[in-house]
Amino acid sequence: MLGERAVGWILRPTIYAQFVAQGGEEGEGLKAVADNLKDVGLHLMVAPTLEGDVGQGEMDDCYEKNLQELLHLADLAWEFGGGREERNPCLQVKATALLSADILRRVSKEFEEATISNKMKMVELVAERIISPSIRGDSRKTFPGISREVIEAFYKGARRLGILGQAAKSKGLHLLMDAEFTYVNPAVSLLALSAMAVINQNKPIVCHTLQCYLKNAEDNLKREIQIANALRFCYGAKIVRGAYLEQERRIASKESYDPTCASHADTGQNYKRVITHFMEYAAKSPPGNCFIVIATHNEAGICHALNIIHSLGLSKKDGSVAFAQIYGMAEQISMPLAKEGYIVYKSVPVGGLSQVLPYLARRAAENRSVLLGARKERELLQKELVWRIKSSFS
Repeated sequence: MLGERAVGWILRPTIYAQFVAQGGEEGEGLKAVADNLKDVGLHLMVAPTLEGDVGQGEMDDCYEKNLQELLHLADLAWEFGGGREERNPCLQVKATALLSADILRRVSKEFEEATISNKMKMVELVAERIISPSIRGDSRKTFPGISREVIEAFYKGARRLGILGQAAKSKGLHLLMDAEFTYVNPAVSLLALSAMAVINQNKPIVCHTLQCYLKNAEDNLKREIQIANALRFCYGAKIVRGAYLEQERRIASKESYDPTCASHADTGQNYKRVITHFMEYAAKSPPGNCFIVIATHNEAGICHALNIIHSLGLSKKDGSVAFAQIYGMAEQISMPLAKEGYIVYKSVPVGGLSQVLPYLARRAAENRSVLLGARKERELLQKELVWRIKSSFS
């Protein structure tokens, strides 16, 4: 206890104060941050740090409590970041805040191995259970390798997500489902797509997250777009490099597989391919049918995105494309983009010190190469970034 207090005493006025909405659980800190963002033309993205991992078991009471906390944060996001100004704030959510990671892991294997047609059937079935929780039936034809108890627990989590998604829709928020570890991500994709099928009939309210340190990120994007087109719902996604790389490589060393890109440069190229494909899809879609969040602190990735936006003639104002960086970081990217009329979000962690520290540690690892990169290269990239922004605005 004394050790925790000492750590808090050191970190709260330093790291915690810079990156976290202090007092966010009561709303005061989040309001102050949101007001500061509005003053400089930036948009609010609330990042709750609620999550779990395998081995923690099922905790329905905890998941229901988390849902209530997330609904409260949705209210605050609308009140402080949106309201009557139609600024469409974002709320992030992790699937493991709403159901067991062990359940997600079991469903992931089934969804990952299914054919594309069976994946669509799974999405439709889960969407049906979100809409009508009272429906009862045998799911074993669609999920043949999963017990009834496991799939019913999965449906419970899907219904919690559906409740949160409907709240986001009523308040004009974007609900961004974060990706997590590879062993749960296929089930997270199933959850996100099922909620989209229910809620995204006219607008991309619920969105997924794609991690570009994974080799299959572009294939995942193409598959999700294919399902969205087939089931006729609007698609949205946040594109990130990924924050679980070190853990994934530790797991890979034991499991004799490695789903990650071989190098930082390979991840950068993968990121460019993914956002290019997504923006090309958006350019062919009706305005407002897609929502792309280019979430990176990498100047080269931003320059590439601006070039694609300019070449495809995508609008900065119709809400199809947005940028995002972490609150307290990358102001040299966020501010010029916002100044020239781009939609720019700042992801603001909300939670207690013990919840937030693991989140910040992953963000630091994710951005280590940016933070410790060659100074001259960063100066050149920043000059190029400013030129790209001005070119696309003129």
